[in-house]
Amino acid sequence: TLQRRWHAMALSTWQLEPAQRVGAFLLGMGVNEALAIVQKMGSLDAAEFSFDEQCPFTTDLAVRMPSLGIQLCFDSFQQDLRLIAVRLQQEESSREKDVPEA
Repeated sequence: TLQRRWHAMALSTWQLEPAQRVGAFLLGMGVNEALAIVQKMGSLDAAEFSFDEQCPFTTDLAVRMPSLGIQLCFDSFQQDLRLIAVRLQQEESSREKDVPEA
């Protein structure tokens, strides 16, 4: 199912090159190219889009994918990827080890 695919992507290891890329997302890539990658991962339905409908060329576009812990921010005018924000999480097994026993 879609949920399983997103969960598998969230647990996978992504290539990280600081100031260049996270996984398949490269700084400078166009919004259409990035959305095509998101679509290949499962569906655009799991992504959250944020932009200003009143001033679309003055406010940046953000695409959040909470299940992957990633947010992509695109320049409002040129529509190229300017920022990749990643939320790091501990693995479930690591969290269980950190919990003190009663």
